[in-house]
Amino acid sequence: MKPLVSVIIPLYNTDAYLEKCLNSVCGQSLQDIEIICVDDCSPDRSAEIVSDMALTDKRISLIRHEKNLGQGGARNTGVRAASANYVGSVDGDDWIDAEMFQTLYDATQGETVDLVCCGWKLVDESGEIISQQGRKPGVHDNRNDTLDIFEVLNPALWNKLIRKSLITEHQIEFPHYLCFEDLATTPRLVSKSNSVTVIEDRLYNYLRRENSQVVSYSSKQVYDYIEAFSILRKYLIENNLLDHYFKEFCGMIQKHLNYYSRSVMNSNLENEKKKSLLSCLYTEKSAYLNEIGILDRLPVDDVFNLCVSDLPGGKV
Repeated sequence: MKPLVSVIIPLYNTDAYLEKCLNSVCGQSLQDIEIICVDDCSPDRSAEIVSDMALTDKRISLIRHEKNLGQGGARNTGVRAASANYVGSVDGDDWIDAEMFQTLYDATQGETVDLVCCGWKLVDESGEIISQQGRKPGVHDNRNDTLDIFEVLNPALWNKLIRKSLITEHQIEFPHYLCFEDLATTPRLVSKSNSVTVIEDRLYNYLRRENSQVVSYSSKQVYDYIEAFSILRKYLIENNLLDHYFKEFCGMIQKHLNYYSRSVMNSNLENEKKKSLLSCLYTEKSAYLNEIGILDRLPVDDVFNLCVSDLPGGKV
């Protein structure tokens, strides 16, 4: 019999945390799962750790890439290998509460809900909780495109359970080598969902590592934001949804770049590096908005807000 849930774990440079991650997945109260680990050419001991643990837990399997494809590519590989009707994903440096997948699966209400999301905890390396976050709980019908696909859920994949056919039948893939592959993908999945459930429980533990992407900043991240926006815009155009979601799409751009610029300002970077990144952000954002014609469709006050709201305090 096939498992109820396929759990995908991309592997890349997380061997120091991987055993804790795998133990949390193996120890789920929902035991009827398969655990698909995808080694994305990781240079560390990740594959060895998985192979050793698979000797004592037959639910664990290891797939090894011949070429690095990024986290998005690893997730695509995992989805293709998944045999369950629902797939979830856990990052190799995080861990989950014992009841997470049982709670998420129960919320599918007999596999009638397409996508389920729970809350999460941001934790440090000692396990101390830095903050607890989540979206407003509720059961949502989206058969008539009534949901704000950019806001009803956080964009991350790691706190969700997704009907596999939602991904495969609509040929939705995670982009390769993109820092924000989730941002480019989750709204498309929500858009194709007939039903979405958000539960309040904070069941995922997201590790804030000192050397992780969440606390490091580069111009590549700016370019990757623009690429993620372009993927979403293309999807909206192809599905005749750009006019329907125009306001929400603009708001999503503003929200994420505003968050990024404030994170840069609150970082420990030297002031010259901060100025360089903010300059890159402002230039790329303005060019992108002009290129796709958004500025032509907005009143002058909205154009001003879009161009400068991502600067500290929303001021030039």
